[in-house]
Amino acid sequence: MFNSFQYVHPNGEDLPFEKWMKFGIELAQFLKMQPEPVKLYISVPSSLLFSYIFTLGCIDYDFRHPIKERLLEKYLLLKPGQRILYKVDDEWIAHSVEEIGEHPISKKRAIVLRDRLKSINYVPEERWATHISIFDEEITDIRNVRKVNNVFNILEDEFLNAIYEEEKLQLVMMQNTPNTYVYTNKTEWNAYKETLKLRYLEQEILLDNFFFDGSLTTFRNIGFLEHKVTENLPIDATIILNGSSRGIRKLDLLKDQKCVLIIDRHELKAKVEELQFKIENDCLMGKSKVINKNLIEYLKEHNTYIPEGVEIIVWIP
Repeated sequence: MFNSFQYVHPNGEDLPFEKWMKFGIELAQFLKMQPEPVKLYISVPSSLLFSYIFTLGCIDYDFRHPIKERLLEKYLLLKPGQRILYKVDDEWIAHSVEEIGEHPISKKRAIVLRDRLKSINYVPEERWATHISIFDEEITDIRNVRKVNNVFNILEDEFLNAIYEEEKLQLVMMQNTPNTYVYTNKTEWNAYKETLKLRYLEQEILLDNFFFDGSLTTFRNIGFLEHKVTENLPIDATIILNGSSRGIRKLDLLKDQKCVLIIDRHELKAKVEELQFKIENDCLMGKSKVINKNLIEYLKEHNTYIPEGVEIIVWIP
């Protein structure tokens, strides 16, 4: 997909993606498509810069491969008191969920919405994917309906519409739940991400044209993990951990998720060795299976190779 893109060099020149950029994107796609909770360890010159490219590959995959059945699961798992956005004409109205029930006339499955005045709406299943967007995972008391103004309709985004299929954008927008999470220093990560600029045709593209964390609009396709939060992650989510210390703390807690550990070559040697020892020891004791050859075969099929000097381990717990 990124064959039509260039990156903007710091001197202002538009250049083709470098080999390590193509590798980072393909590595992300490889991890995303795995049916098991595969883990990647990779040591690179700059973990921050590489994490941007890897995350870009993950988000691109999420845009191109939404799972319709997963969206249906999200609807069926809605809890009483959870907030959703319901499309009324051209406006998005926040409602509270009463239950997953049935329509009183058709007797078919419906999402039942209620407000504090006990007004009820029944939304039939055939309208869910076009009129209901997941808004908030938090469970609260039934609240009044209210118009939400900062809804980002990605179907109206010219850039996203130019590179992704409309039907897939619709599914991603309605699911409105990240399937890619970054465990990093969020302040630092956000502060420097504009250093990576891309060019698509004549348009300058920033990572924020792909990444939406819900801070400015209601739409979310990327999440940031906090120190103590690893629960309630989607089972097929991909977790990007920046730094050996985070890997040491969270690797065992994320055994059911696909993860990449991006290690900076300039990190403290003791921490890196501690993480490497843990990985290698689990493999030697039979707790994990190394599958580097699977990655090498995939990269060859996609005319991509591991850059010189990059250390990488791929395994399944």
